[in-house]
This record gives sequence, structure tokens and C-alpha cells, in this order.
Amino acid sequence: MAAGGLRDQLGGGFHRYAIDPGWRVPHFEQMLYDNARLALIYLEAYQVTGRDDFAMIARIVLDFMQRELGAPQGGFYTAIDADTHACRHAGRRPLFQLDTGRAKRRAERRTASAGANILRRQRAR
Repeated sequence: MAAGGLRDQLGGGFHRYAIDPGWRVPHFEQMLYDNARLALIYLEAYQVTGRDDFAMIARIVLDFMQRELGAPQGGFYTAIDADTHACRHAGRRPLFQLDTGRAKRRAERRTASAGANILRRQRAR
């Protein structure tokens, strides 16, 4: 899942589901319970296999939950809704600056294994 379209490659965490048959284009909604469960699954996978990439994904998801879903007064918000004030269509998100996305991907490539996703798709031959 971490190498596919459900993972938020820029902000961390996982989207709830995809809107295309190949599960590469996410619906931009992120749920606390989905991310909490996936963090636990990746931690358990790391414990069983010793694979560092599983531990890294767990840390990224936990950081995302704290940063994006953590409430200032304590506790957590339940979700990030796909509807945003900047977009009028459900499931879409405002664009980010290209340099920001490139810098994030360069940093991630140094620590994660390469995979096909919505930001970097391998071409079919």
C-alpha cells in the first residue's frame, strides 16, 4: 500500500480509497482510524520481518497523525475531509508548488524504496 496511490506522498498518511480502477488516484480523504490501524500494521510487520522500510512508513504515518490530525487542545480530529474550501469538487485538492513536491520526493527517495504511484508512474512498454 505504501508504494501505491493510497499513500499521501507529500503529507504522509494514507487516503481512504481510490477513485480509479487501478487504485492509483486517491480520493483525498484521510481518516484517523484508517491511519491508526495502518501504523500498527506497519509496526507489527517491522517486528516480524525486521524490514526498515516498514518502520519508516509507521513513523511517517504517526508523524502525519500528530501533525495533521492532532488537536491543539489535546486528542485527535477524526478525519481530513476531501472537500476543501479551495476546491468545489469532492475528492480534489488544491495544487501544491512544484518545487515543494520535488523536494519532498527527493528526500523520500533517499530513505524509501522506489515504487509506482500517482506522482511517479512507470511507463508501460
